[in-house]
This record gives sequence, C-alpha cells and structure tokens, in this order.
Amino acid sequence: MLISTPTYAIQVDECKIIEETADMIMQLRQGGIDLKSSIDLKEQLSELQNNLLQIMIVDAEAVPVYATDLGKQKAIDEFVEDWKRSCVESPDGVS
Repeated sequence: MLISTPTYAIQVDECKIIEETADMIMQLRQGGIDLKSSIDLKEQLSELQNNLLQIMIVDAEAVPVYATDLGKQKAIDEFVEDWKRSCVESPDGVS
C-alpha cells in the first residue's frame, strides 16, 4: 500500500489539473470564445498534454452555448464532472 500512495497522489494532482482545465475551457466556451483560436499552448505542453487539451476542446465545442447564467453554469458543472470522473476512473489518471 505504501508503494501505491505516491502514485495515487500523482493521479489526484493530475485529475485536479484536468478538472481545473475543463472548468476554464467550458467557461470560455459558455462565454462565446472560439476555443481553437484562443488556446494555443503547443509550445508549453507535452505532446500528451496537448492531445488531451485538443480532445477537451472538441468535447467542449459539442456542448451548446446557453443564453442563461443557469444554463451556462449547469453546462460548466456537467463538463467538469464528466472530465473529473473519467480521470479518476482511468488507471493512469488521464482519459
């Protein structure tokens, strides 16, 4: 059990980053921002991180932009929860 504790801590940290990134991306989406043109971090991310970000952007763009604050917040909450769940349920911490 002691051997897996650091691995679990790393997965929790990775999942927290994924959760925060999902929140930011969906907030931008619900704000009407064009995600593909506004998020260019290729120079700063590893290939795996960049691929995950691109998947997250495509996933976010499949969600409609809602007119009401309540609709926007619900879309944000659901998007974040879906990504958080997929990270936590994944054996390696990424979806």
